[in-house]
Amino acid sequence: MSIQSHTVSHPDLAERVRQPAAVPSWWTSRQAIQQALDRPVYALAYPAGSYSQRVIQAAKAAGYVMAVATSKGAALGPKSVFEITRRRVQALPAARELCEVARLDER
Repeated sequence: MSIQSHTVSHPDLAERVRQPAAVPSWWTSRQAIQQALDRPVYALAYPAGSYSQRVIQAAKAAGYVMAVATSKGAALGPKSVFEITRRRVQALPAARELCEVARLDER
């Protein structure tokens, strides 16, 4: 398990990113985690899984090497490292719920 970046303010990135430039909340989130844990942060989880090609370009420009989305994402592969599908976990799930999600992924 690792702790990676998810932005500071949880914006809808597909709506807000108009050009491929580093987004300050990504950088702030990434820097804070790296400083707190003294570990590199290399992945971004798009808030609400929302992304576009501009968002992918901006994530690359910000220094991320991979990113995860929700249902809109793609299977892991060399051409999809910025569109990897992730399982959405609701806020503060009970341990039992997390175990059930993990079991579903094993099937």
